[in-house]
Amino acid sequence: KKIKRMNNRRKLLWRVSEQKKAIMTQARNVMGGGFLNKPATKVSRVTPSPVKKIQQDAGKLQRQTQCQHIFRAPVTRAWFPTSGSQAYRSEMARCMKEKGRNSYGPDILGLRLGMSEKKARSVMQRQRFSSRASTDDPRPFHDATLQWTRDDTHGIALYYLYSGGEKRLAAVSRRLYFDNKNTRIDQVRDGLRKKYGKESQASASGTLLWVGKGKSGTRSCKRLEKKLAERTDWSRKWKAPRVRGSQSMSTGSAQSVSQACMSKYGFKPGMMPGAGTFDISKMMGLQQCMSQQAGKMIPGSSGRKQRATMMIAKEGAPQDYQKFASCGPVIIASQHNDASGKLTDVSLVLFDPAWLAELPAYLFKQSGSTGDIQF
Repeated sequence: KKIKRMNNRRKLLWRVSEQKKAIMTQARNVMGGGFLNKPATKVSRVTPSPVKKIQQDAGKLQRQTQCQHIFRAPVTRAWFPTSGSQAYRSEMARCMKEKGRNSYGPDILGLRLGMSEKKARSVMQRQRFSSRASTDDPRPFHDATLQWTRDDTHGIALYYLYSGGEKRLAAVSRRLYFDNKNTRIDQVRDGLRKKYGKESQASASGTLLWVGKGKSGTRSCKRLEKKLAERTDWSRKWKAPRVRGSQSMSTGSAQSVSQACMSKYGFKPGMMPGAGTFDISKMMGLQQCMSQQAGKMIPGSSGRKQRATMMIAKEGAPQDYQKFASCGPVIIASQHNDASGKLTDVSLVLFDPAWLAELPAYLFKQSGSTGDIQF
């Protein structure tokens, strides 16, 4: 590596030396009368600035390195084009020409589309999130992370795409659960309208949609709601909190469970388990019995339900979002109620259909195909 760096340095010094010679030759020609025969504007076009040429070469090399990084571990996935293939060369050419994005549009907790990963992390550090997870299948994005609070009621997922060789925030999904809270939907809607203004569209199911600033929002934009799906394939599971307080078993119920299980495994009432002859199999059976019976008596204690974030589905194609390009960036707010009609949670999703329409087809999951398998 040292030899390679030395050779690169020598090549750069040689190039600078050659450019200096060209400048000196040009200067001698001007001093010898060439200035009267060749206009200065013509000379400036023929001989570019050496410093500018070096900067251009350095920028091109940096962009090439950034684009190659996308197709190498740990960024690359099984469905990415393999190095050396025609698809790989096409993607490299597209990446080299692509212009980088800056942050734009509305925000969710200060997170805007086009924001750099470093900036997004800085914003998230100011929030009270304690757990973090990743995913092996973030399609149609390059990468994604999920974070949630200690009480398991508030989660937010960030989805990234490489733009101009740099990782940029391409979508945000926030979900709020109202466990044991009598939160009304009109309170939530008032808060959303105070932040984003009056919604552009509202569906019969109660979903609200805001389109890009200054855009009228065609009727077709509300069909983007059908593009959303729950995402649960995270490296760590975000689950509902454990049942506590008023939902726990009463003292009498606990005693009845304990007596029934002790009788089943031959323990006399009032006898301490483990007293007398110790039988490990009976002790394990007793513990299992009490755990199972308690699970039947405590609502929701038999298993903590996994929680999910909403985001556009993995399946599809770039052309599916081309017809919605004029809608973005969009914010979709959807609500969910339980059987009694009580509000259980609210989901907010921010993305730009125009950006998705520019993506390569391999980033989307093809249903019923073997596109994920490398033969």
